[in-house]
Amino acid sequence: MQVLVFAILIVFFLAVRASLSVDKPNALQHMMEGVYNFIDVQSAEIIGHDNKRYLSYLITLALFILSCNLLG
Repeated sequence: MQVLVFAILIVFFLAVRASLSVDKPNALQHMMEGVYNFIDVQSAEIIGHDNKRYLSYLITLALFILSCNLLG
């Protein structure tokens, strides 16, 4: 199941990256910006000033855990 979640997340991240737009963002981009901001604020409170260094890892980890829980 973890390999399936991994494959789904790879496809999801590629879809988000392909649809990025500054001029006309779509709903998927708005959703991911909300996830980014939520995890950014939480990690800034917990980690402190050096949270940007770990942000991409934390977002990936959070989405992986969320997807595994929803699939299970």
